[in-house]
Amino acid sequence: MVEEKQARYVVSAWEPALEMIFRYHPSAKFAYTGRLDINDFTQEGFYVQKRLGSSFHTLKQLADSRDPIYTVMFMPGGDNEPLDIRTPYQPSESRLTMTASSKLRFSVFPDDSNLRSYLLRLRIWFGDPYREKCEEVSTSLKARAQLLGEFVAEQMSGLNQDRDCSMPSVNLHIADIMTELKSCIIGLGFIRCGGPLERAVLYKVLADRVGLPCALYRGSSAHAWCEVAVPEMDPNGPMDKDERFPAGLLRANYVVDLMERPGRLLPLSSPEAKNVCGAKCTPYTARVLDPVCKCEH
Repeated sequence: MVEEKQARYVVSAWEPALEMIFRYHPSAKFAYTGRLDINDFTQEGFYVQKRLGSSFHTLKQLADSRDPIYTVMFMPGGDNEPLDIRTPYQPSESRLTMTASSKLRFSVFPDDSNLRSYLLRLRIWFGDPYREKCEEVSTSLKARAQLLGEFVAEQMSGLNQDRDCSMPSVNLHIADIMTELKSCIIGLGFIRCGGPLERAVLYKVLADRVGLPCALYRGSSAHAWCEVAVPEMDPNGPMDKDERFPAGLLRANYVVDLMERPGRLLPLSSPEAKNVCGAKCTPYTARVLDPVCKCEH
């Protein structure tokens, strides 16, 4: 449906149908469009391919891939976890997704206890604001966005004092994890040395679960960034007053720095934000690549 561009002009329900599919499958939306908006929520089982091909595949089809696939697995396999890991949308109950041949059994993957511990620590700090049920947001979101950026960077800043997170170091670390797990499917919590892609995905996943409106964008196989929608405080008003605003009116207004100075929020149109986002280019998506790059450097 994504590739049939001409059908969009013939079938009026084409775009709404595609949006509904993407709503229940954020992994596919991120792969095909290169973005997740602030109203797109990452579910249990969300996954991101490090390198995309010409089409999007299920985890079952990718099990023998040589490239890493990052997954979100909060629940331990086969157990009922007391921690409330909620997702805004329930999995589809259609026969297509629930047949024995296509149903993915998450219990075969290693238990990602680190990811659960991240969320527990954040809920101790922030409480338990479940954004899907919140009609209002407060000015405290800006401080939370900054703290979350610092937290994500701390978890993915390397295993030694050098904090070397260059691309060679990240790739070597990921290769070591794949060798240890004997699988290309890696839980986000296993990654302790992450580049822009790994940090941005972890930021989005955690932001969805602590009530922070966050959008995720991808520019290349190793580059991604997050944008957050936070209310601005009145510069003439009291600084300690926690004001509230309608959640539905929020729009992304800051880019989160997760690499240079983690936790820094950069105004969307600022030169610093453009450096984080990189050159304007065709989004990195599951498609046949153009023979000539048309980036605006």
